[in-house]
Amino acid sequence: MKSIGATFISKADWYVDSHILQALVAEGCASNAFMKSLFDILVRKGAKLYVTPGVIEEVLYHFDEADKRSPEKCGDFYSTALSLLKDKYNFFLDGFINCMARGDVASYQQYSKRINRVITNRLRAVLMKYGIKEVRIDLESAEYKRRFEETIKVVDKIRRKKNREEPNQLKVKTDAEIYVAVTQKEDEYVRCGISRKVYFLSHSTMFDRVERTLKRWTDYALYRVIQSLPNENAPTM
Repeated sequence: MKSIGATFISKADWYVDSHILQALVAEGCASNAFMKSLFDILVRKGAKLYVTPGVIEEVLYHFDEADKRSPEKCGDFYSTALSLLKDKYNFFLDGFINCMARGDVASYQQYSKRINRVITNRLRAVLMKYGIKEVRIDLESAEYKRRFEETIKVVDKIRRKKNREEPNQLKVKTDAEIYVAVTQKEDEYVRCGISRKVYFLSHSTMFDRVERTLKRWTDYALYRVIQSLPNENAPTM
């Protein structure tokens, strides 16, 4: 018989946000070991994990941004390191700095090669290892196309107000894509009379501010809950 924790995890769909996936891919970053531990548990407990194409595109975007900001290209390592403390936080730069501090690499190019110079290969390997499936939203449906377009406007407005600057349109589009993917799946389960939860694994509070909120877990909250459940043997971090 499955434990309570395994049932809770396996009887839900888990949509993964881009920063969660970045931490899973960016070897050496501060969150990498923890994220691997969490996803090992999720896979062991039968979690159904999903990402949208926009999430994958965001990870690739941040990898390219890290390369642009690398000490070899920006010429000022300290400015690069300090940029991690601002809102442009980058898991790949964090991973590089930590690996360099340990003496594992001497340049960003070495770090890039370490995690797999062809980042798409590294990313696909991670998706395959943890059984994370890529799903697309149904834009053939007039209802979901309208929902997607309306959500883009809402997200753009929230991000402009929050950051007081022009938002990254890739992020805006990805947020809307995730929102439609989750709500579309929820609608499907309701129509079919299926009692199954759909969760968004993310630190983002974006969809705590809309009329139809998403059921959201942070990685740390989920890990702590798993540890507190009976018969769980999650390793302590």
